[in-house]
Amino acid sequence: SREAIRKLLLDLNEMEPVDSDEVEGVRSAAFLLGASEERTTALQLRQALATWYLHIERSYTPAPELLRRAAEDARERIVGSFHLSDWLSDAEGGESSCRSRSSRMALALLALAAFLLPVFELLGAWLLPARPDCEHISLRPLLRATGVLA
Repeated sequence: SREAIRKLLLDLNEMEPVDSDEVEGVRSAAFLLGASEERTTALQLRQALATWYLHIERSYTPAPELLRRAAEDARERIVGSFHLSDWLSDAEGGESSCRSRSSRMALALLALAAFLLPVFELLGAWLLPARPDCEHISLRPLLRATGVLA
């Protein structure tokens, strides 16, 4: 009922007055989550209250700010899982962990691939030169006519 929701919101809001719009918002959120006039589960009520609580606690944040914060959070999660101090203690004779060894191995393989890939590309281009021609048959005559292909 609306009155039960109002009392609950007053308790959660530390007896600060609650607008009827807020009560109706929680009630409609509960209905959207599957509640009915006859029956509402505790989970549906908690989720509906969470939407209200987020609404009153959080001010409007522009989309660019949300994007910036999400990027910073993702960066922190990635960098936070990459513990350089573990590697340094390992290199200095400290305790080694399986995680730091596997991380070092992954980084070494990545560095090796980053170095070897361009070397193989250059070697392939030197050993197997390509014909100075266009692979698109329909464009060949046009490119030759304009002088792009000799």
